[in-house]
Amino acid sequence: MDNTAKTIYGYTQEQLTNIFNEYKNENESIDVKNLQKLLNQEFNKQIETAEVVKLMNIIDKDGNGTLEIDEFFSFMQEREKMEEDEEVLKSTFKVLDTENKGYISPETVYFCFKALGESTIELNDISNVFRWIKNDAEGEGFLNYQDFVSVLKKFDEKTNNPS
Repeated sequence: MDNTAKTIYGYTQEQLTNIFNEYKNENESIDVKNLQKLLNQEFNKQIETAEVVKLMNIIDKDGNGTLEIDEFFSFMQEREKMEEDEEVLKSTFKVLDTENKGYISPETVYFCFKALGESTIELNDISNVFRWIKNDAEGEGFLNYQDFVSVLKKFDEKTNNPS
């Protein structure tokens, strides 16, 4: 038995092929209804039909309304990458959440910038950015994990798709 078989999301290619074959239709593809069954049964994800339709629109690369096996493998690889990215984000947030309070303060970010040798950023600037991100002119200006992820995703979108 080959113990070095490449896995995708913890499954071997053979296992993923078997899962695909279990849910494919007579056209050798998976439609929205069967994708919903697959997600619900194989991955314990209870997803509403409308969300499955949105997902299908994203992962159906040829736009025919169904997933062929190559699109299914691509989806699983992307899903694995997304979960790895999520772990990196969680670890980064944990490092910045020095007091383990569930949020990042402007002071923490300020001291990180200073430790990295950035001398032009002021604490007040970071506090203002935090309040702007939170749309919270009067409030505390802290970022929780969801805020942190949202900001990084927006930044990633801006840097990968400059206008």
